[in-house]
Amino acid sequence: MNLRFALVLHAPGSRVGNYEIVRILGHGMYGAVYEARSIQQPDLHVALKESLDPTSIRTFRDEFAVLRHLEHPGLPHYYELFEVDSNTYLVMELIPGQTLDQLLQQHGILEEQQVLDYAQQICDVLHYLHTYQPRIIHRDIKPTNIRLTPDGMIKLVDFGLVKQGTQQTRHTLRGIGTPAYAPIEQYGGGLQTDPRSDIYSLGATLYHLLTGYEPLPAPDRVATMPDPLPPIFHYNPRLSQHVGAAVHKALALAQQDRWPDVLTFRRALLGGGRSLRVMQDLSTPAGLLSGLRKLFGWHDDSHSLRHKLAGHKGGVWCAAYSPNGHSLASGGNDRLIRLWRVSDGHLLNTLIGHTGGVICLAWHPGGQILASGDSNGNILLWYPDHANPTPQILQAHTASVISVCWHPEGQMLASGTQNGEVIVWRKTVESEPDPQPDLSNEKPPQPLTPSVLGSHAKMVLSVLFSPDGSTLTSIGLDGSVRVWWV
Repeated sequence: MNLRFALVLHAPGSRVGNYEIVRILGHGMYGAVYEARSIQQPDLHVALKESLDPTSIRTFRDEFAVLRHLEHPGLPHYYELFEVDSNTYLVMELIPGQTLDQLLQQHGILEEQQVLDYAQQICDVLHYLHTYQPRIIHRDIKPTNIRLTPDGMIKLVDFGLVKQGTQQTRHTLRGIGTPAYAPIEQYGGGLQTDPRSDIYSLGATLYHLLTGYEPLPAPDRVATMPDPLPPIFHYNPRLSQHVGAAVHKALALAQQDRWPDVLTFRRALLGGGRSLRVMQDLSTPAGLLSGLRKLFGWHDDSHSLRHKLAGHKGGVWCAAYSPNGHSLASGGNDRLIRLWRVSDGHLLNTLIGHTGGVICLAWHPGGQILASGDSNGNILLWYPDHANPTPQILQAHTASVISVCWHPEGQMLASGTQNGEVIVWRKTVESEPDPQPDLSNEKPPQPLTPSVLGSHAKMVLSVLFSPDGSTLTSIGLDGSVRVWWV
């Protein structure tokens, strides 16, 4: 039956509850997913999942009951559940970017380090779910249910098969999951799913990402002995031995043969537990030097270097991670600021506006503003999430800006210079709370007014606020540490 005869698709611009449909993201026999805009909060865009299937409606309710209280950066936020005209709607966070399945279709196979970055994030999410009380088992981990946001963050979505605690689940086709990624216990037969079931599904996902091939479904593997699953090295001989071995163990048919928990699996993926093998290698003269290197961290660049971010011309003076750790900003003598995605080293943007070399950088605690100081005494405030970021320029210093830092609450900025000045930049109206910048347009930010606290006899190397924000400390080349009330 075509969806159009089972479900009337909502056209863009139509209203469902308190939401206006923007576009259709996807649909199936008994439901659809839309991008929608909140009528009460026009800037809020959400994913609106619609279902008219009674079984799915019960699933929606179960899903919302379990997930609405969860708080983790790797999980979508669930807003509400409501019914209109006997159809049920689940409102959840709209996740930008693409699925790992779409990434696979583009590249065919992904690089090992790239996959390990994703795996670490997924393991972190699963550890949160598996240790939640009562624990939560996802039961449908696969590339199409893992989204990669533009800033390199992984989001685990689609909890339609979620199981909480020790509750029983129906072993229907819907409850089994996707054959290539579902462990044998999800097919019934008296077996119960547990955290090791998610480990199997994650192992199957990593197998697919690293080889370009889905693993054989568990029932096919059980029916044919010896196990017909091709070793991961059959498709990807360049893969690290410890990564291949970790994925192979995760894909064990018997639950007791898999990794006991996701943290152990993650350590194995990253090479944990290699010390024993290194000690065995030390028994041979040929392995002595390589063994000592591994034990004591004597690695050359080919083993320890994660990314080499090339792009600046001349010296690079400073770098700063965004508060969420997903972006890295670097500034150099070429007067440029470059924004990099941490997960894969991809260049996200180049910020042009300084007239002198960029010497210092500092991210606002909320992550929406980047402050940068240059050798001409200017401080520029950038809003990198704007489509065409135009900086606000702060001018008060008469010498190179050597250091900048934000107040813990983001309400003021401090700076120190080559000639010893210490300045605090405050908002013109201090009684107003610190607003979140409106990224939907290019409104000018609230101006900051400089206030000179004092000075050192020589260059100010660093400035930093106390954790409670009541004082500012400056460190000078004159040998003094000065603490100022702010």
